[in-house]
Amino acid sequence: MRSLLGGCDHSVPGLQIQIRGADSMRLHRVGIAGLVLLLAPVAGAQTKISGLHKCAKPELMGTAEVGDKAGHTMTLLKHSCPWTTPMEMEGAKSTD
Repeated sequence: MRSLLGGCDHSVPGLQIQIRGADSMRLHRVGIAGLVLLLAPVAGAQTKISGLHKCAKPELMGTAEVGDKAGHTMTLLKHSCPWTTPMEMEGAKSTD
């Protein structure tokens, strides 16, 4: 809301601040600069990453008793997941 004297009225419930003249313009510039700085990282975080890999059924490597209580075991599995389509980020493709 603009006041009759050319300033800017900013109000928060229970608090009213009036800024007039050059201070008002400076506040607007600082506010806009602050928004630009806050939103700049978001604009840069739009990198697309793509790729496709296919995992076969895991191969059982071994099972062993853990030893802390009866029936508690640890199982070791081996997964093979080759990339069917290389992972790509900003035009660069991954290699094996």
